[in-house]
Amino acid sequence: MCYGLSSFVSGRLSDRVGRWRLIVSGTALIMVAALGCSWLTPDGWAYYLFYWCCGIGMGLVFAPLVAWLSQEQAPRKRARGISRVLIRFCLAWNLGLMSGQFSGGVLFPLGCSLPPCWRQS
Repeated sequence: MCYGLSSFVSGRLSDRVGRWRLIVSGTALIMVAALGCSWLTPDGWAYYLFYWCCGIGMGLVFAPLVAWLSQEQAPRKRARGISRVLIRFCLAWNLGLMSGQFSGGVLFPLGCSLPPCWRQS
């Protein structure tokens, strides 16, 4: 929900504020939120606040990034009216999502809590 709403807002806002500024601020928000989620346990309200901030950050990144990649390009960089750069990005994005979910599923039985380097013996 946070991802969808922030994508809608940031897509409209990117023309006024600037795509690069929203992408950088969204990336920073994702980093802070991911650190917050890794330090907290999922039994408190603060964890869910950081979790929602991850969705907001993704919305701040994705919509302006797609708009930036879709900007007018030379006709030779288009395939039937669609930006080749955007097609390649979407393919890489989706392959990354699928491989991340697959590796998470494979690694889950090995240890479902914190990464091994953060565990104390």
